[in-house]
Amino acid sequence: MDKINSRELTLGAIITVLSLLILLLTSILVTSKVFLVCLASFLISILIIETKVNTAVISYVSTVILSVILVPNKLIVAPYVLFFGYYGITKYYIEKINKLSIEYILKLLNFNIYVFLNYKLLTVFIKDNIKLPLTTGIIIIGLQVFFLVYDYVFSLFISYYRQKIQRHLKR
Repeated sequence: MDKINSRELTLGAIITVLSLLILLLTSILVTSKVFLVCLASFLISILIIETKVNTAVISYVSTVILSVILVPNKLIVAPYVLFFGYYGITKYYIEKINKLSIEYILKLLNFNIYVFLNYKLLTVFIKDNIKLPLTTGIIIIGLQVFFLVYDYVFSLFISYYRQKIQRHLKR
């Protein structure tokens, strides 16, 4: 593993603290919880752009540890820990393939494994049948649409960061 210089360490710490603050906000605010978890996940991409993937991994792990300890609402921390927090790293490696159809297949596969594992995990902890307001098929389709929108917005964030923020910071 490469050594992390002071700039990378500082940026990693800032992203970790910002991610933690956003996750803490999910326990305070009544609405926008999913939006905030998604926003926290976008921050990892800044580290991938500005430093190395190793720094992003360290920041993700640090954010996970701190959020599990400090964020009161563990139910909202779980999606960050189990998918959204590391998705920026996964996205980075998948998009290096540079074949859109394969990228989307892998991204959807990754997301659906996450959904399946969470479903199985919930069934372990919740023994009773859960009455859902929608059919399973509609929920699955809705989750796919949510994920595709999330991935698209994530790509827009990365593009915006590279074109506007990164360029402005380098002046």
